[in-house]
Amino acid sequence: MKDGKPYVSTTNACKLCKPLGAAVAFRGIEGCVPFLHGSQGCATYMRRYVISHFREPVDIASSALGEKHAVYGGGPNLKKGLLNVMQKYGAQVIGVATTCLTETIGDDVGQILREFRAEFGQELKLPELVHVSTPSYEGTHMEGFHAAVRAVVDQLAEK
Repeated sequence: MKDGKPYVSTTNACKLCKPLGAAVAFRGIEGCVPFLHGSQGCATYMRRYVISHFREPVDIASSALGEKHAVYGGGPNLKKGLLNVMQKYGAQVIGVATTCLTETIGDDVGQILREFRAEFGQELKLPELVHVSTPSYEGTHMEGFHAAVRAVVDQLAEK
C-alpha cells in the first residue's frame, strides 16, 4: 500500500511482444506490408494495439494458422497469404515475422519463401520477401524491431 491506497501493477503485453516490434519496423518501409506468420489472434491483437497507438488504420497481414497447422505446418497458409497480400495491397516488400506458434512448431520460413519464389517467381512479379524470427517467448518489442531492421539489411542490401 502506498498512501493508504492498494498498489496496482499492470503490464502492457504488447510492449513485450517481439513480433509487434518487427511489424512496426516493416511498416516504416515504403511499400511494405507486415505479415505475421502465426495465428489470426496475434495479428488482430497487434493490429488493434498499433491502430489505437497511432490513431489511424494499419494493415498487418496474417497466415491465420489454426490447430491443424500446429501439427502439419503452416507453409501452405503462408504461401496463400502472400498471394493474397500481393493481390490486395500490391506490396513492394512483404516482411514476414514469425510468432510463438510457428517458432514452436518449427516452420522453416526461409525454406518456405524459397519454395514460394520457385513456384510463383516465373509467372508473377514477386515483391521483395524478408523474414525474421520473432518469437514472443524471448525478447521484447525493441528486440523485434532491431531484428527486423537487421533482416532487411542482411536480406536486401547489395554490395
